[in-house]
Amino acid sequence: MKILLVASMAVFVITVGRMGPDTAPDGDARVRPNIVFMLSDDHRSGTMGCEGHPWAQTPALDRLANEGVRFANAFVTTSLCSPARASFLTGMYARRHGVLDNATALSPDVPSLASALTASGYDSIYIGKYHMGDQRSRPGFTRSATYVGQGVYHGSEFLVDGKSERTERWIDDVATDYAVEFLREDRDHPFFLTIGFKAAHGPPMAPKDLRSLYEGETLPAPPNADALTPFPRKRELRDLMNRDQIGSRDFTTPEDWAADPSRRHRDLWQGKLLRAAGVSKLSEVPNWLGPDLANYHRQIHSIDRNVGRILDVLDELEVADNTIVVYASDNGLLNGEHGLRFKRVAYESSMRIPLIFRYPGAGDGGRTVAPLVLNIDLAPTLLDFAGLPAPEAMQGVSWRPLLETRQSTDPDDGYEWREAFLYEYTHERGYFNPALFAARTDRWKLIRYPGYPSWTELFDLHSDPYELANLAADPEHGSTLETMTGLLEELQLAAGPRPRAGR
Repeated sequence: MKILLVASMAVFVITVGRMGPDTAPDGDARVRPNIVFMLSDDHRSGTMGCEGHPWAQTPALDRLANEGVRFANAFVTTSLCSPARASFLTGMYARRHGVLDNATALSPDVPSLASALTASGYDSIYIGKYHMGDQRSRPGFTRSATYVGQGVYHGSEFLVDGKSERTERWIDDVATDYAVEFLREDRDHPFFLTIGFKAAHGPPMAPKDLRSLYEGETLPAPPNADALTPFPRKRELRDLMNRDQIGSRDFTTPEDWAADPSRRHRDLWQGKLLRAAGVSKLSEVPNWLGPDLANYHRQIHSIDRNVGRILDVLDELEVADNTIVVYASDNGLLNGEHGLRFKRVAYESSMRIPLIFRYPGAGDGGRTVAPLVLNIDLAPTLLDFAGLPAPEAMQGVSWRPLLETRQSTDPDDGYEWREAFLYEYTHERGYFNPALFAARTDRWKLIRYPGYPSWTELFDLHSDPYELANLAADPEHGSTLETMTGLLEELQLAAGPRPRAGR
């Protein structure tokens, strides 16, 4: 099995500067594209109109998909804000770039998309949410209009090239204002503009003018709401600690902790849903769209509005025909799947992200591309379009061939694409879910939890897309388990030394 280590992507736009051509350093006569990168937060796949959502209003993102390419199988290699964001920019797995949690800064010594483009003459700026710990610098970028950490939806302090500017307006609207101002500047060289949106990250609130949006809409419960995790959830872990009178965050969970079904009680929010609906199972709740989830969808609409503003400015400046636009999120999100409102885990709703890419010469728009793509592919892809070589340290692969001439992934056609990828999460202190490593192919997924072999999960995604039936202990799938175990070891070896597991 051929293995290509690739990651998924965020929102990007590549455009040409308005004051003169700039050819690639390798002598290529093509005009180098400018780049605008828009990256949202916690925006899970399946929540846009172009993905078939029955009532979500996402006209700008739908337009982008209609004019470009939508990747149907886009993933992150770690479903956590800071590690995923670092992977977008560096083209590396978290174990290589070193940002393993949300408290770690990205080292300026790590090669990145920004540093490569800046060194080649691009005018680079980072705007909006960056979120790698409390890091104030933006390595590789020459300018910034950004904030520290998570920021807040109202009342954030932006640091504009180091100068403080406080605003009470919706934080993503302000970030887009800065981006529009930058786009309108005249320049002699191509530019790299990155925009980080705070939405659709919590807290669950929405802009004032959107607070009545989606009133009266309904949403069915996830089919896998009752397919609980093999590890204890937050309250279950706390109960175990209280039972053993251990208050340390380093508490070690007994491997057989779930042997007593009474330990699998509902979290508070789940109990409220069950009581309100008068049902015994979460999957039987008739309407999953409570106030928090409604605001989540309203935040996605707020993202869409700002994406639309960027697209409109590109049209106004008459550079849209020479612009690459990509949209994606830093990770997915579970909204009740597997009994969780969370990410970090290796389930589909956590790993999958929306990814749309519009680029010059795309041909017929509205295409859907099926091969597995990852966020670590972003940097090598954009460097490829810019006529620049990817640094040797980058582990992703340019998916330009998928976008242009080599649409087939049949080896007999002379082109192969990845058949599998590695997912990793290193446990963070203060969080309940354990470290885990997973291998995913088009059909199979194996999840292993270091130190807890009985928690191993094996899913057949073709017959079981909601990951309801764990086949790891099924004798009929013993050979598949063995094959996937070997694949996971091979993927980890290729990715580099494994990071230290927290628990």
